[in-house]
Amino acid sequence: MEEILKKAADIRISGLHMTDGEKSAVEEKSKGYISKRGQSTYLVAESDEGIRTMIKLTKSRVEVKKSLVKIEKTASGTVLSELVYEEGSSVSGFYITPYGKFDIETETRNMHKSETEDSILCNISGNIKMNGSPVSEFNLEIAAAVIS
Repeated sequence: MEEILKKAADIRISGLHMTDGEKSAVEEKSKGYISKRGQSTYLVAESDEGIRTMIKLTKSRVEVKKSLVKIEKTASGTVLSELVYEEGSSVSGFYITPYGKFDIETETRNMHKSETEDSILCNISGNIKMNGSPVSEFNLEIAAAVIS
């Protein structure tokens, strides 16, 4: 069985959404780890609010999944969102809010990834549709650096 090496890392996910000329920025910073398994690289971080973010990066695809892990009133492992980015493709995913589940389609125009032994930088841009309707253009940056 393949041994999986986990390296402690600082992880940052930042996004910019543009809708009708208005821009909305979000940024999430956390501590977590980087690990590799086969041809995939994983970034995993857990927030103080009990939400685990797992990002799987492969040659042509990035998958981002958020799950509840430590909240007493919900089942452990409840998936809150799952978004997939694949250059030149439209991929369906979802996002759960207090108002219900929204189907999200990511249309990825461009994806650029660079990876070294101790860092990862991934830039993704494209369009988002929610429940079949265009919502915004987006730029997403995922960065991770091993903590020395």
